Amino acid sequence: MEEPNTTQEQPTGDVSVPVVPTPTPTLTPEELKREQARKYYMELHKQHYEKSIEVVMNQTTYTREEAIAGLEKYKGNVILVVKEFLGVPEKNATNSSNSEGSGSGSGSGASLNQKRYGVIRDFMDKAAVSYIKAQEQNKIVNQMLERQKKLREESLQANANTIVSSAEPSTQP
Repeated sequence: MEEPNTTQEQPTGDVSVPVVPTPTPTLTPEELKREQARKYYMELHKQHYEKSIEVVMNQTTYTREEAIAGLEKYKGNVILVVKEFLGVPEKNATNSSNSEGSGSGSGSGASLNQKRYGVIRDFMDKAAVSYIKAQEQNKIVNQMLERQKKLREESLQANANTIVSSAEPSTQP
């Protein structure tokens, strides 16, 4: 067998310049591990991106190109792409109107748990207020019923007195 020629000459005008192939650098074991890890994570990233595209396409009627454009617009956030497709308004528009009137911790900087407990607190506050109003109304109704009962008793007594007094014989001459 012949050994491959390591230097080749290419004509460039009048003078031949030897072309020396660059030797492939040998990687140390540490560099080799880093390179393998880099390739592995690049492959994982590609798979994740492909799954994101599939999810967007399954949840919407977007084509592959539209899904890719949406993911690029929202930096890979599938939820925001689907919300845009469904026409859900952004949080900034809804929070500005809701958070001004309620002091229950449901502002834009609140965590999900804070928002949940804020909703529960609002519900409980409204329930407590309506319970107190119902109790006050029941008290007023009971007072009115007691007054009516007393008036009936007084009128019955007055009627009984007039009947008794008219039934008694008169002692006058």
